[in-house]
Amino acid sequence: MKLTSITDFKVNRTVKGFYQLTRMTRRTTRRGEPFLDCLLTDKTGLIPAKWWNLPEGAAEWLQPGMVVAATGEVEEYDGQLQLVVEQITPAKEAQVERFGLRYQDIVPSTMYDVGQMWEETLAVVDSMADEHLRELVRTIYLEFEQEIKTHPGSIAHHHMFRGGFLEHVWSLAALGDLVAEHYFELNRDLLLAGLLLHDIGKLLEIKSDLDRQYTDEGQFIGHLVLGRDILREAVADHFPEFPDQLLLQLEHIILAHHGELDQGSPKRPASLEALVVSRLDRLDTSVQQFLTTLTADTTPGDWTHPTHRFPYPLYKGGRESEE
Repeated sequence: MKLTSITDFKVNRTVKGFYQLTRMTRRTTRRGEPFLDCLLTDKTGLIPAKWWNLPEGAAEWLQPGMVVAATGEVEEYDGQLQLVVEQITPAKEAQVERFGLRYQDIVPSTMYDVGQMWEETLAVVDSMADEHLRELVRTIYLEFEQEIKTHPGSIAHHHMFRGGFLEHVWSLAALGDLVAEHYFELNRDLLLAGLLLHDIGKLLEIKSDLDRQYTDEGQFIGHLVLGRDILREAVADHFPEFPDQLLLQLEHIILAHHGELDQGSPKRPASLEALVVSRLDRLDTSVQQFLTTLTADTTPGDWTHPTHRFPYPLYKGGRESEE
């Protein structure tokens, strides 16, 4: 039996392949029998999976984020495809390579060219007129280059794939340039620096692109404060003459970018640049979530099946036929 990508899953088809175990929750049936409620992903899509006849100890040797070999039968439930698992086992790198694949070929990744996004993002940094902001952002980006190119944008919220962090900030940099040109009251360089650094703490909050789990720092502290710490450390180590007021404003942008106290921000946006960073961050996140929902939906027709994130149908607008 050949390997089957998620995009090729069909009802009543028995499949096997390598996938990333993106989510795994242990539950019990009404009769008290344990099962695993999972989400499997590959570069072509995602699918919920149920492992009913759970072997003893399976929940201990499986961890979210790992690449696994899975077999099962595809069925339709509540209008959506799901996989009824027969078996899931961790896939060693050597096992994957026997099929001519690498872990990176399985893990969902950005559709854009990483090298091009990186160069275009650095070009935006170099376009900053303010020397303090330009050199600070460049220094941090070069220090974390590998993480920026590979980390996801988040674990379960948006841009949840390899290179998602870079895709998010690359998109925001382009948006920031447009908005700064329209609203002359904005400090363009401060806005761009805020957009490029607002999530920098996620590089310490999340373990890696292949192991999408929170670090201890991420669990205890969170990326807003970790981002401010990265900023302060870079200034202390490399830029002792950095203006205090400018640093304070940049710290505020990082700490306030979630927008509201009930969304995790310790402060609401109190500067124009902080407000715009928060709103553009929300816009880019929402668009990516919308498009991901369209891609993952298997409902026939022009409307998606309601999901947890969008509990109402979304209009596909013939996008399926265009792809």
